[in-house]
Order: sequence, then C-alpha cells, then structure tokens
Amino acid sequence: MSGFDRYEQTPQDDRQQLIQEMEEINKCPASWANGPVRNPYRRVTDRCCLAIFLLVLALMIGTTIYIFCNSNKNYLKNVYDSSGNICGQGNAQDFPYLYLQTFSEPFKSVCVKSCPSFDYNQIKYNPTGANINTDYPPMTFFEFTKLTGVTMVKDLNFSRADTFAYDSTWANGYFTQKDFETYVNKIKIQCLTNKQYLNCNHNDPKSDFYIYDSYTVLNKFCAPASPKPALLFNELNAKIYNGDFGDVIKALPIFGWCALVAFGLSLIYLILLTCCTRPITWLLMVSISILLIAFGSLLLFYSYKYGNINESFNPDNYKVLKFFAKNKTISIISGVAFLLSGLFVFFIICKYRKEIGIAIPLVSIATKSSLQNLLLLFLSLFVMIVQVGIIIFEIYVCLRIYSMGDENRDSQNGYPLALYNTNIKTILLYILHCFGTYWLIIVLNNFNDFVCASVSVNYYWTANIENIRIFCHSLGHNIGTLAWTIIFLPIFVLKIAFGWLDWLTSSNNPNALQRGVRKILCPCCFLYENLVDVVSENSLAIVYMGSTDFWPSNKRYYYLSEKYYDESSTISIVGMIYQIIGKLSITVITMFIGFSIFNSNIKYYGSIDNVGLILGFIGFVGFFIGSLFINIFVTTFESMLACFLIEMNIQQFHSREVINCPGELKEVMDELRREQNKNYSKLN
Repeated sequence: MSGFDRYEQTPQDDRQQLIQEMEEINKCPASWANGPVRNPYRRVTDRCCLAIFLLVLALMIGTTIYIFCNSNKNYLKNVYDSSGNICGQGNAQDFPYLYLQTFSEPFKSVCVKSCPSFDYNQIKYNPTGANINTDYPPMTFFEFTKLTGVTMVKDLNFSRADTFAYDSTWANGYFTQKDFETYVNKIKIQCLTNKQYLNCNHNDPKSDFYIYDSYTVLNKFCAPASPKPALLFNELNAKIYNGDFGDVIKALPIFGWCALVAFGLSLIYLILLTCCTRPITWLLMVSISILLIAFGSLLLFYSYKYGNINESFNPDNYKVLKFFAKNKTISIISGVAFLLSGLFVFFIICKYRKEIGIAIPLVSIATKSSLQNLLLLFLSLFVMIVQVGIIIFEIYVCLRIYSMGDENRDSQNGYPLALYNTNIKTILLYILHCFGTYWLIIVLNNFNDFVCASVSVNYYWTANIENIRIFCHSLGHNIGTLAWTIIFLPIFVLKIAFGWLDWLTSSNNPNALQRGVRKILCPCCFLYENLVDVVSENSLAIVYMGSTDFWPSNKRYYYLSEKYYDESSTISIVGMIYQIIGKLSITVITMFIGFSIFNSNIKYYGSIDNVGLILGFIGFVGFFIGSLFINIFVTTFESMLACFLIEMNIQQFHSREVINCPGELKEVMDELRREQNKNYSKLN
C-alpha cells in the first residue's frame, strides 16, 4: 500500500485536503510524458519580472556613468600632510608616503620618500651599522614578535614621547635600550619639510621628530608596526579608512584568495564523494556537527573571557578580544546558534541514519554526473569570476559615490584625508547599487543552478538535447524567472522563523487545540502556505520541463511533494543534509584559512580593525562563491527527484508506467518506501 493510499483513508488529513484543492490545476499534463517542452512551445517566462530586472540593470549602468562623471576619482589617491601638501604631487612629487607623528587631533605628519622599516637582528647585533658583513638574516617586526612571544603594552595613557620610546617588556631582553636608541638615531629619513617639521632628524631635540617601524598601506600610508604607535594608529585607522567600509577595501586580496580556496574545496568535496562516497559521507556529517558545537562553545568562551584589553596588543589576541568586548551580545547569540545548530545536525543524522545510508548511491550518481559534465564545471568557474569582478567593481563604484558629496577637509587639525558629506542623492545611489548588485549576483548564481537542473531533466527523460542548446534556452527564455529567485533567501529566513508555527498547527490528525489555533491564525497560515511554504529551489526543474512561470512551477512542485510525501520527504531531507553539510564545511574551512591569511600578514592585522566583519565577509565569499560545485550536485540530486515525482503523477492520471527513471534511483526510492512503511501499522 502506498503512502498516497494511506492518506486517502485518513479523512482528517490536512495534507490531503490541500492536495485535492490543488490537484485539478497542478497535476502534470499528459504531454510531459514525452519529456521537456520542445523548442516550438518554449516561451519567455515571467516577462514582468524580467522587465523590472532589466530596468534595474539599466539604472545601474546609467547611474554608474553619472557617478564617474560627477565624483572625485582621486579620492583614494590624495593624502595630505599636516601643512596641506598632497603626498606624491606638486612639491611632494618625490615623497609619496604619509608618515604620521601624532595619532589624534591636531595631527602632525610629513610626506616621506619611503617608509622606514626596522631590522630587529640589526638592533641586537649591529645597532651602529658599522659591521656590513653580518651573518644574521633580516628580522621583521612580525618575526620578532613570534620569536619573543611578547607584544605587551603596559598602559594606554602614555605621553607622546613614551609612544615611540623603548619598552623593556616588549623587547623581552632581546636587545637593550641603548641598542634600540643607537639603531634608531642612525636612521635617516628623506622627507618634505613643512610648517610643523623643519627637518626629520630623530636625534634633533628642536625638531621633536620621532622614527618608528612601519610598512606601506594602499601605497600611500606608513602604517606603524611598533606596538605603541600601532595601538594608537588603530584608533585613528577607522577615521582614515572610513571605518568598516575601509576595512573591507583593504581585505579585498584576502577575499580573492578565499574565493579560490572555497572553489577548490568544492571540487575536492565532489571528488572525495565520488571516489569513496560512504566513508566520506559519514565522516563529513559527524565532523560538521562536532565543528559547529566546538565553534559555538569557543564563541561563548571568548564572549565571557575577553580579559583586560587595555593591557594587551597581541596581533593574535588584541583585535579578536576587542571585537568580542564591543559585540558581546551578538557573540553570545551567535555562539548559542552555532551550538544548537551542531546539536540539531547531530540529531538529524542520528534520526535519519538508515535513510541516509540507503540514499548514499544517489549521492554517488549526482556527484559523478556533476563532475562528468564539463559545461557545468566551466560555467561554474565563469560565474565565479564574473561574480567576483562585479563585487570588486561595485565596491569601487560605492567609493566613487562617497566622493560625490561635499568635500569637508579639516585642514586646521591637519587631517590626512578629505572627507565627504552624504546626502539624499548619495544614499539613494547606495541603495540602488547595493540592491542591484545583490540581485545580479543571485541571478548569476541561480542561472548556473538552472542550467544544471535543465541538463538533469534532459538526462532523466533522455531528450538528447545538446547542452549548448539547453544553455541558450536558459539564457533566452528564463532570466525573468531567475530574477524571481531573489526571494529565495528571504523565504528561507521566513521558513526558519515561522515554519515551526505551521508545523505545530497542522498534522495528519489535528486535535482540537491545533484546529483552534489554526482558526485564530487563519490569515497568517493562509499567507504562509500560499506565499512562503510553496517556494522551493527544486522547482527550477519544473520551470524548464514545462516552460512555465515561477509561481505556477513552485505550486506544482509543492503539490507533487505533498501528494507523494512518503516518496519525496526523506529524499529531500537527505539532499538538504548533504547541501547544508557541504556548504557549512566549505564556509567554515574558508573562514579558518582566511583568518590565517589575515593573522599571518602584518599589513592586514596592523591596519584592519573590525575582525568580525572581515570574517563575516570571508564566510559570505565561501558560501556563495565556493559552493557553486555543491549547488551543481544538490541541483542534480533534487532535479532527479522532481522528475521522478512528475512520472509518478503522469502514471496515476494518464495510465503511463514509470519507465524513464534510472535504475539506481528507482531502487533507492523503493528501498526508502519500504523503510517508510515500517513506521505505519496496518489499517483495519
């Protein structure tokens, strides 16, 4: 007895009542028995949404031209010393770098030819510079701190002289105060003198000029590497680089590397699943639950144990501790969320362990299909490159939007950059370009999924349509439908937020309390069922199958998945588990590698202040770009299920046997159905 027969014998089954209401409109037409709709019957779907999408793109292009014509292109190039000289231009042509002497108002600075960089082995073994044939290799600030293991700052309330002075705790006995002062006094800096500094001699008491270890940032600033100046520079850093937005700009190379890492991890994930599906599957599932629990526990630990920040300037700890101190509530909520997610994943794995084991052959089929189709792999690579290019370009556009405002430079206090005031026009341009960029990225990402779903449908029904024609079908007919996929993420959030309420108020045999609550919440439940619950990414296969619009395709897939609930629910859950585990694994590993890159390079951890924001962006890059291969696998997996449900529906209403279903898929379906049947007692 099938699950459908069981439902028909349950008069109070909410699902069957819903199915009967949807059946006449949403049952599959007999023509689908011949496979996907052929060329003469294909049409442009969701034309209204396509028109809106093209309008947004046209506005973005038009406003970009307007922005470039009405903004200051030298915004990031012009840095001013405290006397108003532009470093690298005019009188300061040969002095391109800004070297700060004070890190709070009023600012004092000079333009220098090059940023001074200390060699800590020279400080220890050759402070006078007399021995030019030393055998000791150069040692940077980062190498020095790793060697000594101490980068402490005793007090934040030090004077300006103390800021650049020798610190015995930080030196940790590696060199003496005399060695340090001797080495610094012999350094000569070529600078453009100005009103504040008539010369740049460290040992001239009249000049009041100090030399500190530094490195170049954005090819314009000399960012301090020595601990006390660097600590003060961090407080100024947010203003110089416009806060969080500037941190993102400086971290662009990290995001680029992380995108490549995530892309490679996706490919490795598919190869491992193809070669040794069963052991890798269980290893990944157990590992991700443990990893989520550990990560959540670590967030909670740091949220309560961030210590006394005023006594530490450790590149491995200071900025991390500072972030947790400023964002304690968010950190606690995130820690609890990760902890509960890990426990939930572990619970799902335990509950569906038999079903997961049965469905593993399907995973092997989907991964092999994904890897064998070169068009999909190259398309994924192309989409990734285009997405990265769009994100970088739009970040630059946003910088140009910022420089469209009225210039507001504080020359009285020697501020190093010109600031710009925002207005209604710039705010509207920000909104347009941020929204448009997000929409375009989503469409590109789901275009890749749509082509994959179309190829899978073609394979299932043995339609023998060339992949290049499928690509042209998708590009020429279905962009409007793909534009609708912008609602996938909001719908996913709504399902998490309100899905439990719908689940509590509906069942096969609702009790009096459930029926009462459902009547009270009738409008909310109606909206949820018709606008939220019906939406699924798995409907893309039906869009291509019948060349139908977004909402009819979603409702048809919802009808099929509800009608054949026993045949579809477990497979969908297994596919969801693999998708979540694959994407979470890649995202977490990418975040770890990205943080390692950030932490190993002094140019990043010395100038980027908001560690949490950068990790969040790294996670975003890993999830949306690095998971393209995972999307191919999951889309193939779910598209085969959609085709199987279509055939079952055609068989039931048009007397056609299921003959197209691949043997491995049918075998898995039959075994899962038998497993489901064990949960039901025989009806009288």
